[in-house]
Amino acid sequence: MRVIYVSCRPDDAAALAERLVTERLAACASILPRIESVYRWEEEVQREAEAVLLLETSDASAEAAIARIETLHDYDVPKIVALDVAASTPAYAAWVDAETERGERT
Repeated sequence: MRVIYVSCRPDDAAALAERLVTERLAACASILPRIESVYRWEEEVQREAEAVLLLETSDASAEAAIARIETLHDYDVPKIVALDVAASTPAYAAWVDAETERGERT
């Protein structure tokens, strides 16, 4: 199982999460609705409100999920980080696999 960490504009978070779950690229999306990010972009320090998506997906679906996020995301360089899950309950891991590895992908 993998958890994909994505930051985005707060107004875009719910639609992005729903799209990935609908397309079975994520079994679940948790939205942390408001964080403040500080980063350097084009030689200037920026400070912006963002949301964070934590998306649970299977190992087999992770690459497709990342590619899809890249196409849907409107940042020039979106933060998309896939993290390996070291441990999970077997039932939850099986549910994630079942929800992301079956059905039609659009």
